[in-house]
Amino acid sequence: MHYYLTALAIVAGICFAFGILFLFTGLRRKDDNWSTVLFSLFALSYAAVILTAMANYSATSIDDWLSSARLDGVFVVLTWSLLIAYVAIYTGVKPRIFLALLLAAFVSTGIAHVVRPNLIHDEVLGLASVTLPWGEQLAYVEATDSIWATVFLVANLVTIGYMLVACTLQFLRGERQTALVLGAGMAWFIFTVIVDILVDLGIAPLYLGDFGFLGLAIVLGLQLTNEVIRTEEELARHRQSLETLVQERTTELATANEQLESEIGERRLA
Repeated sequence: MHYYLTALAIVAGICFAFGILFLFTGLRRKDDNWSTVLFSLFALSYAAVILTAMANYSATSIDDWLSSARLDGVFVVLTWSLLIAYVAIYTGVKPRIFLALLLAAFVSTGIAHVVRPNLIHDEVLGLASVTLPWGEQLAYVEATDSIWATVFLVANLVTIGYMLVACTLQFLRGERQTALVLGAGMAWFIFTVIVDILVDLGIAPLYLGDFGFLGLAIVLGLQLTNEVIRTEEELARHRQSLETLVQERTTELATANEQLESEIGERRLA
């Protein structure tokens, strides 16, 4: 049974559903806040990353692996870039030069991933497979990494640091609930990074990196859902207040008209 691939397919489905839902929600909003659209694109891109990763794990030849990995690299870079942009808007922490350099690092890595014959590897040694504890086999490539792999790794670590700092600044600014939501998603993400390091050291049995963005997708998706519901509730209250105000003014005008007609009638009788 392909438990790992099945779990990945479920995660991709969750992210795809979030992406479609918030894409329509964001495009229908009348304000200039593009955070909802950015999140939807992040979720859709993450779903694409998972689907291409599944193709990697199912590859039966080097050519198949390289073909799917080239596409996977594009979506990975896009996902990181969209996440950075979303966090910048979400937290309000926007050091422009720093963010421009960080995005440039990801974009340059993505370009190298596409145009280099061996992607971001100096030399591809062959296709191998790893057997999970329950017997499922996943394909991976044995290769030596190039300088671009180091650039991508450093960009990942810097992004994690930026997100932690941005989350902390948002919390200290008084926006505690929204900061805690981002922190919760980051906690799972950092946990998966640590687990992957332990796997490389032979301590942990299973990579969780493919599920790293899941926490961010879920908690930020729930946060956006809460914001949409709260906005609708505020609009409903505002609409009810306007209706009540109109009703009160209508009643006052009717009462004033009755009084005026009564006074006119009394004057005629006099």
